[in-house]
Amino acid sequence: MIYSRSDHTASLLPNGKVLVTGGNYGPVWDYHNNSELFDPKKRTWSRTGHMHYRRSEHTASTLRDGRVLITGGGSAVAELYDPSTGTWSPAGSMHYSPTEHGSVTLKNGKVLVAGGFIGTALVNNAEVFDPLTRNWTTVVSMNRSRFLPTATTLKDGRTIVVGGNYENTAEIFYY
Repeated sequence: MIYSRSDHTASLLPNGKVLVTGGNYGPVWDYHNNSELFDPKKRTWSRTGHMHYRRSEHTASTLRDGRVLITGGGSAVAELYDPSTGTWSPAGSMHYSPTEHGSVTLKNGKVLVAGGFIGTALVNNAEVFDPLTRNWTTVVSMNRSRFLPTATTLKDGRTIVVGGNYENTAEIFYY
């Protein structure tokens, strides 16, 4: 890699390359706003555009059109990466600015962001991003506050949010 990092994201792009964004780097831990691409065919790394905000412990969700939505990790303003141009653009302001949250692209193409920390508070918040309008909508909160949960869209369109907080619980999300 070009930059050493932890607490970053890695997303598979439609062209087969992998987008790596943000995270921490040392020896003085600080957030990255840079991103890079891994080309598995050539086994090479290259720089691509910089995010507008430095982020760590954020999430990345690949949209149906191949763009990647980055949420949280130090900013309430989400960002979209366009692999066809290698550029970043704002994707509206979330109602919350979480870290260590979960996110998933839903069957309808929208993105669910749930749980995490806001500052030092563990939260059960949930909101949905619409890539067509770039608007954020708060939705029914989860029953439990969760940090580092996973979220998976099921075949029937529902989403399951699993674990977090070292728990063995799960919740089903309907949207």
